[in-house]
Amino acid sequence: MPDGVWRRFLRSVGVVRQFPPPRVEGDAQARAVRGALEAFLARDEDRFRRLFLGGEPLVLADAERPWMEVLVAAGYVTTILAGAVRPCVRVFFLDELFIATDLLAHHDEDQVFSLMLEQVFLVRSMDLRKGDHVLELCLGSGVNALAAARRGAARVLGVDVSERALAFAAMNAAVNLSRERGDPPLETLRGNLFDPLAEGERFDLILVNPPFELVPPGTGGSLVSCCSAALLTRMSRRPNASTVRSTACRQNASSPTGTSAPNVCNLGPPNEPACCAYPTYKFFQIG
Repeated sequence: MPDGVWRRFLRSVGVVRQFPPPRVEGDAQARAVRGALEAFLARDEDRFRRLFLGGEPLVLADAERPWMEVLVAAGYVTTILAGAVRPCVRVFFLDELFIATDLLAHHDEDQVFSLMLEQVFLVRSMDLRKGDHVLELCLGSGVNALAAARRGAARVLGVDVSERALAFAAMNAAVNLSRERGDPPLETLRGNLFDPLAEGERFDLILVNPPFELVPPGTGGSLVSCCSAALLTRMSRRPNASTVRSTACRQNASSPTGTSAPNVCNLGPPNEPACCAYPTYKFFQIG
């Protein structure tokens, strides 16, 4: 039986459960969620990681119960037995941001990806100037856009084809951005890459960390980023025989069709096909 059919069968009988995106109603609940996450992390980082990164069910200590009640109400965790919870999402803490993503068990095409090594690199190397107007394509969890908002961007817009991704990004924005602090709101549009943007719209910084899918058999389990290739096509002609593997890119340009070469973060050796296919692009090697 094909893997996708098998998983749908297991889900139908309750063996594999897919959870909806977390949700809050208003600023007060969003602040309560952040407070609960902060308190739980500060009390015991190991238990926080076991629950939200390891996916382990936890029997709650008395001090943790009020925080978990808040997180149950928001859809971050669910009660499985009296005094025990399991996660509905993964939660990453990166540079003061609490970022929720899908569980690894969520295998549907709309999975909102966990934060990986290249994501940490992109967040911490972002070439942002105070007052910039920022566009993030392939928004996903929204972590890049939210990092830009927290660092002084004047406007932040995210685009994604996935309703689920937009829901996660909105939730993460509610938990991490503050009007009192002067953070701009996260604006979102549903669509493919630049398609939903208004005619002539321009940005100071364009960010993208596109989704990955498995390449054909015989390639050693590498990853290929199809969205990355589509984006690069908008910037320059893509060689016919190129393959973009495990790549995330970002461009600092005045428009989506700007001619300046982007900086590209590549997770492979210097002779990766992406490096050869795009000799004018500056690659940062990781690993």
